[in-house]
Amino acid sequence: MEPIAFCGSDRQLYVLDAIDRPPRRLTDEPGATHTWPTWAPGRAALAAMRRPRGRQAEQASVELWLDLPAAAGPMDAPRPVWTARNGGPICLGWAPDGRHLGMLVQEADDLHLLVADRDGFDARPVASGAPLYWSWTANGQALVVHVGGHYRYGEGARVVLVRLDGSAARETLCTRPLGFRAPACDPAGARVAYAADETGDRTLVVLDLASGQKAALALVGDEPAFTWAPDGSQLAVAGSRAESGLYDDLAVVDARGGVARPLGVSALAFFWTPDSAALICAVPDPVGEGLAWERVEVVDGRARRLASFSPTQELALLLGHFDQYAQTCCLYSREEPLLLFAYASDQARHNGRAAEHAELWLVRGEGPATLQRLAGGSIGFFAP
Repeated sequence: MEPIAFCGSDRQLYVLDAIDRPPRRLTDEPGATHTWPTWAPGRAALAAMRRPRGRQAEQASVELWLDLPAAAGPMDAPRPVWTARNGGPICLGWAPDGRHLGMLVQEADDLHLLVADRDGFDARPVASGAPLYWSWTANGQALVVHVGGHYRYGEGARVVLVRLDGSAARETLCTRPLGFRAPACDPAGARVAYAADETGDRTLVVLDLASGQKAALALVGDEPAFTWAPDGSQLAVAGSRAESGLYDDLAVVDARGGVARPLGVSALAFFWTPDSAALICAVPDPVGEGLAWERVEVVDGRARRLASFSPTQELALLLGHFDQYAQTCCLYSREEPLLLFAYASDQARHNGRAAEHAELWLVRGEGPATLQRLAGGSIGFFAP
């Protein structure tokens, strides 16, 4: 099993190297909250957010650990990457090559996308606007940024290519984007998918960034969501979102020919397994009032329930913006059929008041689903 980084019940960060070992503490600051541990590809670094508790003179920040040692080695102190002046970090995402860290941050009422070099820590702004979502190209040399939301409602809404080759070149790819959130760059090539109304039809567009060739892949609604399979062969596409927040028309679409295969699933969020064979979907729990995880095979749409859960605050945020987080946060192991999730329960009481108790669980995704509690914690991710 890969290492797991997680935010514990005490709001400190830990690394779990193996199920049968105790976790290692990364932070020990009772006066600060640490969260969103985000692994760099290759496990070369780990970034996380730090927020002080009740200290007006101290600002929220992003910190970085380089070259995490083996289980027996001592932990080095983290290095600050960025510190807010009047705001804080919102979302972190590593480039596929692990050399740069993307940081969505807020300063006052403005959102900015910053990029920091892993070694030089020269955080610099590359885009601003609200809302703002992005995707790294497969080679880690550029970002595709969606700013402003739907072109009908957001002033200056656009999809932009930002290169990191030193030229600071920006190329506008689309000025009529729909209300999707994050673009999706092909993890195995030079293509990017985004949703637009460019020809009078609302379509999912696939653009080859190398050749400039563009193709309409599928018809969609005003608020679609889509994620690219790890092998680049297909996309999971939900054409529209209902008022309930569910995507009712989830399908798998061939990335070359555009042939769609409906899966018959209504989901709040969906994630690819690393082998591109299945989708892990968060759905309304058919036997309870909360949510459930289902594994849906893309070949035939066969669905199997894995576990019921009530998401922690952090996991609920991730599910609400899953198309952004799915590109950098690993809930499913690459080495074993294991799903990692955070579960919140308010059944226990302390001092006469209900309190949220967060726990991290593993569910094995083959055969009859088996559950195993890992530790107390609010969010955690496998190392890619």
